[in-house]
Amino acid sequence: MRKILTITVIITFTFKIAHTQELRPGFIVTNKNDTVKGFITYQTDAILKNKVEFKISKNDQITIYSAEDVSSFGFENGRFFERITSNDAPNVFFAKRTLTGKLNFYSTIQSKKGKEFYIQNSVSGERVHLKKSAKTESALKSLYYLGLINKVKNDSITQFQNQEKVKFSEADIRKDLFEYNKKYEQQFPTNEYKEEKRISYDISIGSALMSTPDVNMRLSGFRNSYNPERNRLITFISGVTYQRWNYSDRRIAEAEGDPWLRNNVKLIPIGINFQKIQGKVRPYIYSGLGVILSFSTYEFVQTTTFIGANGGPSYTTTQLITINENEVGPTIVIGAGLKVKTGSKFMFFEVVPANSGLFLNLGISF
Repeated sequence: MRKILTITVIITFTFKIAHTQELRPGFIVTNKNDTVKGFITYQTDAILKNKVEFKISKNDQITIYSAEDVSSFGFENGRFFERITSNDAPNVFFAKRTLTGKLNFYSTIQSKKGKEFYIQNSVSGERVHLKKSAKTESALKSLYYLGLINKVKNDSITQFQNQEKVKFSEADIRKDLFEYNKKYEQQFPTNEYKEEKRISYDISIGSALMSTPDVNMRLSGFRNSYNPERNRLITFISGVTYQRWNYSDRRIAEAEGDPWLRNNVKLIPIGINFQKIQGKVRPYIYSGLGVILSFSTYEFVQTTTFIGANGGPSYTTTQLITINENEVGPTIVIGAGLKVKTGSKFMFFEVVPANSGLFLNLGISF
């Protein structure tokens, strides 16, 4: 009961911590082609498509600019957005530029249509719009975007190889454009922007909230990875957990029964974590699939009675029997908790279901 009360107090306190946003050094380019340096709120591509939150110094108030207010903006790490004018709604928005050279490549996210792309020729200024065709359209029209790519290249020599095998994917299109740009690199230096990947590690130790074992503990280590430019809600996890139970009242039992010692090792190669990415307080919930290695030890006293032959004396013997049992099988892990930012690291606590009830884990994320 005391542990549950402690968790309630911690949750109540941590949710009072103020929300903060991640600011990165960057710049905006005004409609008069003036470059203004400052700080930009680091958000996903889907949000930055419509607006950019900018301030000259960290102490200033944030000013929100749309694609009609500024022509482009970027971060020091090379992440860059440029205003695009389209015939489709919305007519004006920001698109992320991920490849420069003779051909510049831009990507943007349309809410219901998925990703769409723009390619612009640095020499002619011609720009084409690539979007995925509907499933009901003909096979010929579904390859229409390939013709647009060849058109913006403005030559007939460099075309897709094995066009019938090419899919409408960002990776395929950008790879082809990168190889094309390489042929003109002396005149038009080629640069490919690599999206940011974030990796963090969680280490925790815990014990059961309500349990009968004399000794119980849980250790875990997990790796988290995600792309903050595309998604800030879901991270992918992998890791390992170790759990131990020690029931002293089952040791040297009068008859064979449940194990008095159990050690479980769970190997989790894949899992998903849903969490709030920004802010000092970040609630999360996760689930993963894997394999469990279970090591159990049984101890009991075996009593044997011998009847004397031909009226001889009878006698009884006792023997301590120890049995070790190992099992392997599928498993699942789930948990939920809160991370609290402390400097460059996070402290976290979480609740995890286990064989003997609920475990309360405390840990550090770095």
